[in-house]
Parts: sequence; C-alpha cells; structure tokens
Amino acid sequence: MEKNFKISTLVAGAQLVEHTIVTALEGGSNYWYWIKCDEHWFEVAKRYDKAIAQNEDPIREHHNPLSIRISNALLNVEGFEMNVYDLDNCNERLGVLTFEGFKKGCELCQQNFPDIWGNILREDHDAGDADVLFQLAVMGELKFS
Repeated sequence: MEKNFKISTLVAGAQLVEHTIVTALEGGSNYWYWIKCDEHWFEVAKRYDKAIAQNEDPIREHHNPLSIRISNALLNVEGFEMNVYDLDNCNERLGVLTFEGFKKGCELCQQNFPDIWGNILREDHDAGDADVLFQLAVMGELKFS
C-alpha cells in the first residue's frame, strides 16, 4: 500500500519514508538512539505481525531487516508508535516515532534545513541528512550532532 502525505505543496511517498528511516537507523543515528525490547515493543511487534499477515507474502516480510520492517510498520500499521531511547541512558525516552511525527519532522526539515531537505527529495542524502530528519521526527528538534 502506497501511503502518501502532503508537506506544504509537495506530496511525499513511501520511498522517501523507507529510504530515510533505513539510512538513519542503519548508520546516521546509531550514535545516539536505542530501541528497547520492552513490553511496548512487543505490543508494536504483535500489531505489525497482524497487519502483515494480510500481506500477499508475509514470510518474505519477516526476512526483511529491522530497519525496513520499522519503515513498513510506520507506513502500514494504523497508530504505529515506537519509543526511542538514549543510547547512553537506556531508561531515558527521548521521543516516539509515529507517522504524524515523521510528517512534522519533514515539515521542520523543509523549514529549518532546506539544503538537507533538498538532498532527501533528490534521493542524494547521506546518513547525516537522514539523522537530522529522524531526530526532528522523533524529538521535534536536533539534540545530537
């Protein structure tokens, strides 16, 4: 299912979400974030598994890397939210990744970091660019650099 959303006059799609989330989780943000396997995480995983069970090929989805599964859940699981913690203090929740938060992060990136936003739109972004958008999506501001 292709989920599109509007940011000002731009319509962004699932590919923008997946590429940014994967790049951030696999390299750009891994110096500051921690995803805890707590009760909340297991509840999110159960809802995700239920949603992909309706997929034509749920077995294939289970073999995707975690970063892709998270981006797919963000796009396809109604009300998806994932707690994000501080790597140096795993009990300090920094924020929550949600679809609404991701949209807001895109708007903040477009307004405050137009060069980075342009890189993301051209699919010419690097791990640092993805990190900026991920921080804006999770925390609404840049806390790490």
